[in-house]
Amino acid sequence: MAHYLALARKYRPATFDDMVGQEPIANALKNAVVSNRLAHAYIFAGPRGVGKTSMARILAKTLNCPNTKNATPCNTCDICRAISAGQDVDVLEIDAASHRTVDEIKPVIENIAYRPTRSPYKVYIIDEAHMLSRHAFNALLKTIEEPPPFVLFILATTEPEKLPETVRSRCQEFDFPPLRLEALLKRLSFVCKKEGFEVEAGLLRRIARYARGSMRDAISLLDQLVAYAGKSPKTEDLERLLGTPPFSLLARILCALVDGNPSALADVYGEATARVSPERLADELLFLVRDLLVLRLTSSQHLLRFFSESELRTLGDIDPRALTVLFANLLETRNRMRATAHPDLLFEVALMRAAHRGTIADLVRYIQQNPAPPKTHSSTTPPSNPTTRQPQTQTKPAASNWLALRSQILSRLEKPEHRAIIASATLLSSSDDTLVVGIHPNFASQDLALEALQRAMSAVVSRLLGRATRVKIEPDPRLRSKNASLPPALKEKVERVLRLFPGAVVEEIQDVRNGGDDASGAESADQNQASAEGP
Repeated sequence: MAHYLALARKYRPATFDDMVGQEPIANALKNAVVSNRLAHAYIFAGPRGVGKTSMARILAKTLNCPNTKNATPCNTCDICRAISAGQDVDVLEIDAASHRTVDEIKPVIENIAYRPTRSPYKVYIIDEAHMLSRHAFNALLKTIEEPPPFVLFILATTEPEKLPETVRSRCQEFDFPPLRLEALLKRLSFVCKKEGFEVEAGLLRRIARYARGSMRDAISLLDQLVAYAGKSPKTEDLERLLGTPPFSLLARILCALVDGNPSALADVYGEATARVSPERLADELLFLVRDLLVLRLTSSQHLLRFFSESELRTLGDIDPRALTVLFANLLETRNRMRATAHPDLLFEVALMRAAHRGTIADLVRYIQQNPAPPKTHSSTTPPSNPTTRQPQTQTKPAASNWLALRSQILSRLEKPEHRAIIASATLLSSSDDTLVVGIHPNFASQDLALEALQRAMSAVVSRLLGRATRVKIEPDPRLRSKNASLPPALKEKVERVLRLFPGAVVEEIQDVRNGGDDASGAESADQNQASAEGP
């Protein structure tokens, strides 16, 4: 059986001109070679699969190839072929993970003084350089700063922030960004043409999307898909291979969320999770909402990253404000799923809550019904007939609007103690620029905490409503009057219960005493029950 070379290795860039998507860095290095302004050490930083090691090999070939012309190696001589295969004696590729300690890096330092065997330069390519220990970096520091004139260091890393500043300051650093969708599509189309694959443009876009800016991942996924479905794969083959939901399922989930239809959501959610994991479904929904929001706000097809315009147009005109709220909820839920043992339950309940009436549609409706007041410009000329300014009339908004707004506030408050106070809060009154919120009297004595909560809520509500809004927090007079009527002996027992359950709200007090002498009465008095609703 003939040896098969993976497509990602077969179509690895061989010259600076082949570096798709990294043209600025390729041109900078090419000009440095031509003008003889080559640095002694470089740092290539960026995510995986964007061309760091390929660029390092191309630079090594350009310097050592005897047939280099205009900073372009021939790629046919023994030196070029050996460097491309990672087997050249003068180009040493070092895996930092296996050379972490000083003892492991010491042979490298000792051999640096020896001249290259057959090439003008000895090139050290240290892959994942951030894996070196600090002591190993300290041992290399002097060598990196002042190497022999025939030595070149290239440090490739996906986490440049972990490199010591003493090392970074002694190197020229190039940041390799994730490849744009157009660059990935261009290279994938080139590979398909060379290999004779018949892949439709929409499928290539999906492959490029899942690659997340990595050329190696994109070509490897194409290789995997062809091995699975043959040289003419379809979109359905990719969905089955990766376990991704079809667009129709995503569209039905999105419509159920925006329309506030929990029953429809439950049906389609069960169908979707039977095919894909909750984590994958959450990611796909985030991608869909992102592209849909971009299309609604810009109408620019070239800014779409995950779905085609024809697919998104089938979803109709969804309010961008509803999409913004939904994206924030999905993103927060996705982050929380990473920290729980039951991500499936968390995601399902979060979707059901978002689909419930009063979460998305009602919040958008509340914002639309309460627009920001028009800006007025002060005039240096006083009005001829000044009038007495009337106090702002305060109106009490509908309960459904406050529930929607409170839900959004809770999702944005950072401190748990703030969320505990607001979870049971009520809206006492509102004006154009002020909301008066009532809380349980048990929280009213915490002056410093309430001041911080008022500032945090004012900032959150201002962002939600799109205008400067002040939040004033007061004890709810209805709860205060209810608790004030308690006899002193019973009030002490209720307070004891509240200390055991901070933030609980007293709803009802029942006396379960059945009579008896003083001792039994005192004992049964301890059985006074307070049914409480947590915040």
